[in-house]
Amino acid sequence: MKRIIAGYTAAPAEAVAAAAYYDVLLQVPEADGLEFAWNGAPTPAQLAPVLSRIPRAWTITLNDIPATWRASVQQPTFGLASPDESGRKAAIAMVREVHAGIRAMNDNAGRNIVLATEFHCAPGFDNRVVDGDANAFKRSLDEMSTMDWEGCSVMIEHCDAFLPGQKPAKGFLRLHDEIAVLKGLAGAPIGLSLNWGRSLIEVRDAERVMDHVVQAAGAGVLKAFTFSGTAGSDNVYGSAWADSHLPFADTTDRAFAEPASMMTTARVLAVLPYLDRCQFVAIKTNWPAKRTDPLERAASVVANFYTLFDVMNHSERHSIAT
Repeated sequence: MKRIIAGYTAAPAEAVAAAAYYDVLLQVPEADGLEFAWNGAPTPAQLAPVLSRIPRAWTITLNDIPATWRASVQQPTFGLASPDESGRKAAIAMVREVHAGIRAMNDNAGRNIVLATEFHCAPGFDNRVVDGDANAFKRSLDEMSTMDWEGCSVMIEHCDAFLPGQKPAKGFLRLHDEIAVLKGLAGAPIGLSLNWGRSLIEVRDAERVMDHVVQAAGAGVLKAFTFSGTAGSDNVYGSAWADSHLPFADTTDRAFAEPASMMTTARVLAVLPYLDRCQFVAIKTNWPAKRTDPLERAASVVANFYTLFDVMNHSERHSIAT
């Protein structure tokens, strides 16, 4: 199982600062790769400053949530699960852009550098004009299943579902609908990815995140897991129940912890036994926007990576001992 640093959430926007930031992340020998956001048809040249220095043994993953959000702002019916056919076709068009981008990145690297890509079953978000539909979602995944992904694993990342009376961060399909569609695909070509914080935003109870973990693992579709925090109260990263990617509450280096975060090492430890079929596990944490030093931002991400790394090692040692 690969260990991925989803470093893009804390990465500086300015090019020189971003280079300094990624230089630190690329020196973490225990990591197996990096996750990048799909921001809309990136070219290999845009990732070249990082990819040119990435270790040969490393790989990358892609996450399309930033592009999905932007597309939804422009076209609220946009989404793989949209009952509006024009919105669904727009989402498929973006999938094809990602597909082409993966091929270009692989060609540029001279190898299949993209391990996996995560898609999302919009429509949703705040400007809600239609609700997601499982039948439309299945039509989209059927189309995606026919594409040659050059060894890249295709996954659907579950985000908080739309629940009446609860303000959503994403507001996509419910987990049982996503699982049912994935299990109905011939040959299981697409898997499910869970995100600890995004599940918590939905269930609003840190202990109930395990319900999602058990359900997905039991269905045999869980292929990746991202650890990312959130909080039930306002904090320096954002408002309560925001998808702010809070660090651990108890990092190994407490200088990079976030006390408001509900993600703890004990709760992560409870999840790990269910991840035996996962292709990768990722850590995705942010850093306060006002603290802009790229080296400090990198140190915060690395500290949270090593916290997860230590918990995983503890779990493996306990498993061997028993």
